[in-house]
Amino acid sequence: GIAERRMWKIYQLDPESITHNIGLVLTFGPSYSVDDVVASLRLMVRNAAVLGSTIVVDDNGVPRRSPDRHDGRWVEPGAVWEWGVLPAYDMSAPVSDIAAALGKSPFDLRNEPPMRARVQATDGGVTVVLVVHHLAVDAVSWHILIDDLADVCRQVERDSGSAVLQPVPTSYRAYARAVNEEAQRASRLAEFEHWSATLAPGGELDADALTVGLTVGATRDHEVVLDV
Repeated sequence: GIAERRMWKIYQLDPESITHNIGLVLTFGPSYSVDDVVASLRLMVRNAAVLGSTIVVDDNGVPRRSPDRHDGRWVEPGAVWEWGVLPAYDMSAPVSDIAAALGKSPFDLRNEPPMRARVQATDGGVTVVLVVHHLAVDAVSWHILIDDLADVCRQVERDSGSAVLQPVPTSYRAYARAVNEEAQRASRLAEFEHWSATLAPGGELDADALTVGLTVGATRDHEVVLDV
C-alpha cells in the first residue's frame, strides 16, 4: 500500500534508526500458560501476513513483501519462547530491561520480519514483550493485532488449545473504495454548499470566530442528526 511504500522510503534513509520501533509489554494472569500464549501468538502472526514477511526489492527498485517462515523457538522449554530475530540481551534482567534491549535494536527489514517477541513464564502468569516496526503496524492496526491476540488467548485458555480467528469481513481496500464511492453520491455532493457556508469565515463553526474558553462551563454542544 501507499503507507507501506512511504514507510519503506523513510526506513531506507536511516536503516539503523529505532525511531519507528513500537514496543509493548503484556501481562497474562495465572489462568494462562506459556503454551497458551505461544499458540496464540503463532496464530496471530499467521493471520497477519505482514508480520511474517521481509522486504524484497526488484530490479526496478519496487519493494514487495515476501513470506519469511518463522515459527519461533524455545530458549528454555516451557519457560521462555522467542519469535523473530532478537538481539543479544541479558536473560536474567528485569522484563523492563529486556523490553528496552529488544526495542533499541534496529530491524534489518530485508532479512528479518518486522516483529520480535519474547514470552516468559512468571510466578503470576505470563509476560510477553512485543516489538514491531512501524512498517507493519500503525495506531489502527496495532489495536487490531492486540484484540486478535486477546481473542485467541481467551479461546485457547477456554477450549484447551483450540482457537480460530474469524476472517476479516471488510478489507481496508474495500473500505477505502466504499468511502470514496459514498463521497461521490449525489446526496453527499448536495451537502457541499451547506458545509461550505457553515465552515466559512463568520459561519457557525468558523474556528477563528469561536472564542470558547478551555473550561467545561465555557463549552458548547452541537447536536447533529445524520440521515444515512
